Amino acid sequence: MAVLLNALGEIRGRLGNCVYSKRNGKIIISRRPVRKKKPTEEESARHKKFGTAAYISSIINQNPFLKSIWGGKGAFNKITKANFKDTDPCMPDNFPIIIPREGFVVNDYSVKISEKKIEVNAGPLRQTEINTKVEKWIIAAGVIVYQEPLGMSYRELEAIEVRTNPKAININEPICFSIELHGTNAAAPMLYKKARVMMTLVTLKGNGTMVRHSMQLKGEN
Repeated sequence: MAVLLNALGEIRGRLGNCVYSKRNGKIIISRRPVRKKKPTEEESARHKKFGTAAYISSIINQNPFLKSIWGGKGAFNKITKANFKDTDPCMPDNFPIIIPREGFVVNDYSVKISEKKIEVNAGPLRQTEINTKVEKWIIAAGVIVYQEPLGMSYRELEAIEVRTNPKAININEPICFSIELHGTNAAAPMLYKKARVMMTLVTLKGNGTMVRHSMQLKGEN
């Protein structure tokens, strides 16, 4: 309701969709705030899915090797878009997407996770296009996603980026990596029932520059 202040026609209060007020001798007109409708279940689910995809994508983007695979600058938006569109990290049977496209094939691989470490094993890479004259080192890089919290105070899921130290490439020998979970990373396995691991193998030049990456490797406990 608006109130007439004087014969000059100055008003204060609400009138239609506007709010009139006087400040420093001037009449200020502002639009009334519009009350938004309560979101539907579909809208709420969509917002939750986007929030989860954005959170996991931010963790993927923290890994310098994964970020580089997505193109570096602007990688976060690309990762979020891919995860929001193609998978639902909220669902127990989905693995987030950590690479934009499949790389070289890795045969006979396994990714195992326990409370203390992650083990990545694979067969020899002799059938790949790796050029050992250029590519001297190999690492494993990825993300762990913990789900099904054991307490009400924990978030629905927790994500952690992981990477190994470089190893010299030998395409005729099996690949074996072990990542110890320590510090803050060691707490999450104790707080969640389920863990999923997404990894990729990355080859490097002698100076540490990335050359290529493998297909996405998956594991869960």
